[in-house]
Amino acid sequence: MGLEITAVLAGLFLAATVFCGWRGARPPKVLGEPRLVPWRALMVGCFVATLAFLTHLVTLLKAP
Repeated sequence: MGLEITAVLAGLFLAATVFCGWRGARPPKVLGEPRLVPWRALMVGCFVATLAFLTHLVTLLKAP
């Protein structure tokens, strides 16, 4: 994967991590509908993907 694609995907996964963290931190609605999306689990998964892409980005920048 090239440098540009890796940087874009790292940014997208970072944005997804922030969005899922925001959605997961909202208080639950007791009388409303239940949460059907596991936002916290998605946040952790996106964070792991962000770390993987950032690691790949650093190795691409270090390569001569």
